[in-house]
Amino acid sequence: MLKALFFDMDDTLCDTQSANQKAIDWLLSELAQFDFFDHKTFVSQYLAAIYRELDEALKKMTDAIHDESDYRHFVFDYFLKKHGVEERDELMSYVALFDAKRIEYYDFYSGVKDMLITLRKDYTLVLITNGPAYSQVPKVEQVQMSNYCDYVLIGGLEPEQKPAKSIFDKACQLANCSSSEAIHVGDSLSSDIKGAKAAGIKSFWIKPEFTEFSSENSESDYVADSVLHLDKVLELENNHHE
Repeated sequence: MLKALFFDMDDTLCDTQSANQKAIDWLLSELAQFDFFDHKTFVSQYLAAIYRELDEALKKMTDAIHDESDYRHFVFDYFLKKHGVEERDELMSYVALFDAKRIEYYDFYSGVKDMLITLRKDYTLVLITNGPAYSQVPKVEQVQMSNYCDYVLIGGLEPEQKPAKSIFDKACQLANCSSSEAIHVGDSLSSDIKGAKAAGIKSFWIKPEFTEFSSENSESDYVADSVLHLDKVLELENNHHE
């Protein structure tokens, strides 16, 4: 019998891609006024750096920077230098402004809040999100996640992130359930699906290009293009245990 539901946040419960794109469009519009450098290439490089897509030289330069804000300011300044921008002080304020815009636009997918409110009546809900506290705590606060989930686990604040078994074990402890009494829902094959499987937890893979709900999938127990298909998962699971 299922007792708990575990959820990833970005691109599972919340429309991270739309929020990011709106913030990117805003940044591009803002930087367009500075016509002395290729701002489109610059933004592309900076975004790659945020997701740690670095060449070896930049990786060595940033390995010792552990504070996320310091890291983002460093790479922002680094790429401005690469583009030959000499007067950089005015532009550096866009690091914080861009992050603030990403949070401002951040929200649940339509229908998710009502779904969580309904599910919480019958299950313990645990959010398990990867990422640094610098970005994930503001997101959690922006959508008031504590109003919809019983517990929130942020990978950057834990000893290990998904796919590590330890963070799934902690979710089970918080929910007072065994691994067989939970399902984890997420969009990342490597972090969410394989991580849950290694922890002995069934999984529901949110895969945008998968247009139909299915319980026949080699990687996960269930797959669909939206978390809103979770009602079908629960129907199958509950019928199985009757």
